[in-house]
Amino acid sequence: MWISGVWREHLTTAHLHPGNETPSGWLIVRPLCPKTQANMMGLPILKLSTDVLRHHPLPGSHILVVENEQTGFALPECDDTVAVAGGGRNVSWVDADWLETKTVAY
Repeated sequence: MWISGVWREHLTTAHLHPGNETPSGWLIVRPLCPKTQANMMGLPILKLSTDVLRHHPLPGSHILVVENEQTGFALPECDDTVAVAGGGRNVSWVDADWLETKTVAY
């Protein structure tokens, strides 16, 4: 299971909020179906830094990148999809190796 591997060891307060970095520059990660939500510890939403997102694959076959948070919160259910929202035009994390195996839409 996705959480039993990489994510369990990296979801710590220190890792999610390193140094003086504030969550204002982070991205909203929202699973859009029950399957991807189950693979994200059952959490309906996370806020992650671009560095964490770049190095830790998200579940699902499809990644939907949305510029603003409000649109990300309004998205309907979508099979096997995770939305990443709130970064505006900050797409510095999309060079992540793990995205090569996903369908990505912006």
